[in-house]
Amino acid sequence: MSVSTAMAFLQMAREDPALRAVLAARCEDGGYADLCTLAAEYGLACTADEIAQAFRIDWGARWAHFSAMQAPLGPSR
Repeated sequence: MSVSTAMAFLQMAREDPALRAVLAARCEDGGYADLCTLAAEYGLACTADEIAQAFRIDWGARWAHFSAMQAPLGPSR
């Protein structure tokens, strides 16, 4: 179990429409325990803390990426 495993599960969920459908049907309350159970069913066992940390890393990276896209290019005049 590791954060990298949780990150792999997030990536899989992002790319696999069938997994997203299962997430929508089974993880209605958004609890980490449900996500851990589902991740284990896909061979990616992780803890709730690891899922939480993976979400923080993922959202931090997305925020940095999209913030950089919004930044002005070059010096302002």
